[in-house]
Amino acid sequence: MLKSNNIDYRDEYRFLPAAGDSQFQIAASRPFEISEIENSDVIFIFGSDLIREHQNEYLKIRRSFNFNQARIYALNPYAVRTADIAQKEVVYAPGTDEAVLCGICLAAIEQNLVDSSQAKGLKEKMSPNNLAEIGKLTGVDVDGFTQLANALVSGTKISFIIGELVAQSLNRENIAVALSNLNKLFRMEDKGQITVLAHHANSKGAEKLGLAAHPSPAISKHLNSLWKEQSEGPANNTDAMLAQMKKEEIKGFVAVGVNPIRMYPDREFAAEGLERVDFMVACDMFETETTELADVVLPLCSWAEYDGEYVNLEGRVQGAKKAIKPLYESKLAYEIFDELSERFGKKLFNSAEERKGEISTLLGLNSTIKWPAEYLPVKMESPQLEKGYPYVLFVGDDPHHSGHRTEKSPSLLNFCSEAYVELSSALADKLDIEDGESVRVESPVGKVIVKARISKYLETDVVFMPRNLSSTAVTSLLMRKKRLDSVKITKLEE
Repeated sequence: MLKSNNIDYRDEYRFLPAAGDSQFQIAASRPFEISEIENSDVIFIFGSDLIREHQNEYLKIRRSFNFNQARIYALNPYAVRTADIAQKEVVYAPGTDEAVLCGICLAAIEQNLVDSSQAKGLKEKMSPNNLAEIGKLTGVDVDGFTQLANALVSGTKISFIIGELVAQSLNRENIAVALSNLNKLFRMEDKGQITVLAHHANSKGAEKLGLAAHPSPAISKHLNSLWKEQSEGPANNTDAMLAQMKKEEIKGFVAVGVNPIRMYPDREFAAEGLERVDFMVACDMFETETTELADVVLPLCSWAEYDGEYVNLEGRVQGAKKAIKPLYESKLAYEIFDELSERFGKKLFNSAEERKGEISTLLGLNSTIKWPAEYLPVKMESPQLEKGYPYVLFVGDDPHHSGHRTEKSPSLLNFCSEAYVELSSALADKLDIEDGESVRVESPVGKVIVKARISKYLETDVVFMPRNLSSTAVTSLLMRKKRLDSVKITKLEE
């Protein structure tokens, strides 16, 4: 109706793929069954603190550990609570994710754990391709890589689970290439499953409905045949849209249930883009930094106010019944779209059945994309921190909150009501910071004042901050063109 290909359901990732069949999209399209986690004898958790991201899947892993004696391996750039049941926790240097995967491959080749014909050509695709060099790069010793390689070889049923630390990475494409090589070498999918866990409850549903600038080839083909007409203009994802807004090349914007100013990993970039849009409509449950910039704000129903369906992590459609009637003048998202389309003089659907049929067809499509047939080149290097900012910053959601809506819940605010910086006890001692003290966290582009929280799990000079509490502009510390965000921390003068 609007003749625009500028659409994206993701407002939290920097530099998203520019193609529906990118290497990361291939990895993210893998079929996955939650129940199979419990049946796995080897489980890898790569780039994820599951307790912050996916508590239900963490409980499944615990069940597999408790009842099936599954061997758990946690691979992350900082120590996480999820690793409390891990047979081995590997904490690697931040920004070397793909090198860790390559190190596992090299260990298997050099220790003759895999058939030489199966490994043919892989070593030449890596740079560097020496296990000692990769060890220096990642901080993981040869024995560690060998143990991980042995686990993948000996596992009879494998679950390889990938989380937000990979999905949010600026180098997610390179990591996905290394993952493709790892899968080919160990034939992991032949005896298990690989999954990139979608962030939100209905992320997989949004993906399957084509709510992205670059849907998968199967979804794109079906939408083209279904709608008969497509805009010939460029397709821009969230990052590209914000960039064009800054150049004043996009005149109008509709934000439905999203708050890019708080969640996008470069707050100033997002705000500057939205401020230059001629006309913006925001649909949301509550006031946000984004609704404050909108020309028109339309009240959006919460999930508790209507009967509906959502698609879980494995692509399964599940129902949800409303608990209360819609409050005030709030409407469902599709009701808002229906009314807008009628005012444009064209109905989107002739009936509710027609809408439901289109959705059912799209959700039923097999959108899995085949892995590359050959090994692909992977270049590895150690990212550099900004001079004078020695501590790597990771940003995510506090485990008691999700996005920008849950901070309206009094019960959840009892657990966490303000942002904080979480740091190791060793780093706190070095900086002479006590738990609960107010500190200044400063990056090359921003600074915030928060309270310090001493972690029971962090061990290195890595700090964590929650981005989803409005009292503190945590994303103002981030730069969208940097693989690693770095900060300095100082105590406030009394």
